Amino acid sequence: MNDIQLPLPQPASRRRWRSVFAAFALFATVLNFGAWTYAPQAVAAEVATKKSHHVVLLIDSDEEKVMRHAIAYIVNLSRAYSEKDEPLSIEVVANGSGIKLFRADTSPFLKELTALRGAYADVTYSMCGSSHALAEQRENKSIPVMDGARLVPFGISRVVELQEQGWTLIQG
Repeated sequence: MNDIQLPLPQPASRRRWRSVFAAFALFATVLNFGAWTYAPQAVAAEVATKKSHHVVLLIDSDEEKVMRHAIAYIVNLSRAYSEKDEPLSIEVVANGSGIKLFRADTSPFLKELTALRGAYADVTYSMCGSSHALAEQRENKSIPVMDGARLVPFGISRVVELQEQGWTLIQG
């Protein structure tokens, strides 16, 4: 009988810590498993609830002050929503005398506009095709459109289309 050795009883405090540790380990395992199963749903929910913003800037003046404000609006809006990690789309529509903004031959802001398009992927430049055609007739010459800008049939109807889709209008 002396050959069998029974384990010596451990003090109560050591047993208590082992049970606390075991309970904690089990709890941590359950939480970790829950995070693995919940994480994709949480990410999908966060993406679905992220608010996206759509802004149309109407420029219908050839004043440099107005054009400079449009550029500042693009920068400030992009910064504001970037800090919130919320998507932003901006379309600048030049109409009437505002087409000067996107004219390759007369725009005072070609470098800035090109840099903005490079820095912010969701910025679109649209020039009123009707105003463009009238300017070509009036000046009796072909008017080049800056790289990255597109002609739309009517600038004002483009603004209406975007507003009907829920875009926010800011007039420069």
